[in-house]
Amino acid sequence: MDEKSREVLLTYAGLNLPHMAARTLTGSRPFLMASIVGELGVGKSSYAYYSLKTGIMAYLCRPYGINLFKEADRCVARLESIHGELCMSKHCEKPDDLDKKYALDIYTGPQGLFSLIETAAELARSGGSKRRILFLDDILARTAFFLGPEYRRAYIAFRELLRLVRAVGGIAVVTAPTKDYLPPEAVRGGEFIVGSYGMNERRFRRLHAVTSEGKDGGIYKRLGVKFVDIVPTKAAFGMPKWLEEEITKRKRAAIASLAEIVRGGGNAAEEVAADAPQPGVEEEPPAEARRPSRAETLAKLAIERCRGARDFASFKACVEALTRRDKDALEAAKMKVFAALSKRGKAVMRWEDVAKVEGPPSAYL
Repeated sequence: MDEKSREVLLTYAGLNLPHMAARTLTGSRPFLMASIVGELGVGKSSYAYYSLKTGIMAYLCRPYGINLFKEADRCVARLESIHGELCMSKHCEKPDDLDKKYALDIYTGPQGLFSLIETAAELARSGGSKRRILFLDDILARTAFFLGPEYRRAYIAFRELLRLVRAVGGIAVVTAPTKDYLPPEAVRGGEFIVGSYGMNERRFRRLHAVTSEGKDGGIYKRLGVKFVDIVPTKAAFGMPKWLEEEITKRKRAAIASLAEIVRGGGNAAEEVAADAPQPGVEEEPPAEARRPSRAETLAKLAIERCRGARDFASFKACVEALTRRDKDALEAAKMKVFAALSKRGKAVMRWEDVAKVEGPPSAYL
């Protein structure tokens, strides 16, 4: 680990959110949901990522009798003797071994939401591990509720998922520009952290409701600060280059899918108007399942036809060939493949790396 990465780790070892993540992973805390809001560019995603990675490292060092928060260098030395050199700064051009083996489940944008809902359903049916880490980065704004029935159903499902997420995940971190972008469950159900700019630093305040008695005998509620995590504005503390590129790619795909709705013109507008909830009426989750889109159907078909390939390099080429005329289908296929590999313990963050997975695709998909 170079000096820049060491500086980032030592800083986060003194913050609160990494401690909370570590306690959750070790089982001393049953569950962690954190909502992080703040202006664009304040560093919400970086704060979430480095907090979670620090928590993972603390969890991995604990069996060796090493407390990362007191002996960071000793913990790093132990982990690097097992996993090779670790990287933890903006200058990381590729994921290290910890990023690959203990990767976060990262979901961003509407497509990420659909993938998350599908993954959560599969986990609920299979009874998967509860020590899962879900990183929901700008996944869906409340405004998407009015983009049409598919997004409305997804938003309602997202609300239910946040309410029940304890059954499918150990840690869930959600980021958004303001709390108004999030369903109420995301704010009420856990830690609410607000990021803001300071003098050569970024401040992340954990707010909570404080009840006090006034001089008139009345009971009043106000927001109080439970803790403040301070992160320097140095370049090294930015999002790792490889992860920033991956998230940007996924957000571009999300924008493309929204552009398709806009290009729908009159028909899309009529569908939204016809399906919009009436004033004062809370829409209930629909009884019928969400109808797969053309892209989703093509993605499933491509994966099914290509899973018999001799290796993942051939599988990747096959999927690309079958979806070459539909970018949305390719993105949907990628999300399904990422989710399937993650369930099997193969954490792959980039589509290019799918070709490097060893073994026959049929054993994973």
